[in-house]
This record gives sequence, C-alpha cells and structure tokens, in this order.
Amino acid sequence: MHNDHYDDDSIDLSALDPFATGTGIDERASAIARDAMDARQRAFANRFSERTSIASTLVGWSIPTLLAAGLIFAVAFSTVARAGGGASSAAARSVSAADVMGIPRPLTDLLRSQTTPSVVDLGFALNGTSAP
Repeated sequence: MHNDHYDDDSIDLSALDPFATGTGIDERASAIARDAMDARQRAFANRFSERTSIASTLVGWSIPTLLAAGLIFAVAFSTVARAGGGASSAAARSVSAADVMGIPRPLTDLLRSQTTPSVVDLGFALNGTSAP
C-alpha cells in the first residue's frame, strides 16, 4: 500500500549533517574534550580545596578503630571466660600435649627414654601397657 499523501513532503535531515554548520567534527570534538577537562579540573580542585585537619582524620578512623578494639576485647574476654570456666587455679592440673592428643602414657615414657625401643616394646606401649 502506497500512501500518496506523503510523497510530496520530504524530510529535511540537514540538521544532522556535521559539516552543514561550518564547524567540522574536529572542532566539535575539541569543544567536548575541553568541556570535559574543565569539568574534571573543577571537580579535582573542589575535592582538594577542603582542608583536612588531624582532628577530621582521627574522627574518620575512630569508628573502624573502635570496632577492631571491640572485636579484640570480645575474643579476649571469651578466651578468659573459657579458661576460667568456674574452676579455681588450684584445682587446675598441668596437662601435656600427649595427654590431650590421646597418646598413651607408656608410649610417651618409652619415647622419652634413652634406650632404643624394640618392636615388642612399641607394641606394648601402643596397647597402653608396659613391657614385661
């Protein structure tokens, strides 16, 4: 379907032609770049024109510092509370690492001795009994 009503009307696209105004693309690009650099320079000058003092720097770091100190305090407090656990220090006994790991006492005694253990001695120590 062809519409005869719009045949006589032509669309003027000359406003979209970059060369029609007499200024070329280079001049327009230069103007855009110049405006962008001016805006960047103004933003940079505004950012550093504010004076920063020692007090404002300390205030800026106070919240993260207090949060870190609170975290350290909480970990230290929970450790002390667990270690204390209501037991008196007199009732606490010293426990070796071997006892905590469940290594039998005869085996640790055998490993601390100056003599070289035999296979039989190691077998008895691993069973938790001493050699005959």
